[in-house]
Amino acid sequence: MPGSLARLIWLTLGAFAIGTEGFMITGLLPALARDLGVGLPAAGHFVTGFSLAYAIGAGHGHTDG
Repeated sequence: MPGSLARLIWLTLGAFAIGTEGFMITGLLPALARDLGVGLPAAGHFVTGFSLAYAIGAGHGHTDG
């Protein structure tokens, strides 16, 4: 039981960290667009593309064991 609880806590912390990372980028979007030399909509599309790639790739990094 203690091992299962520890795993659940780590899973919860990881999900929280990944979830908040998605919201933090919105405050950085104007600076990101400026640094990349693109408009705000294009920078938003870059972030969307990254998020989709992350979501698709996240399912392939697990191990059975």
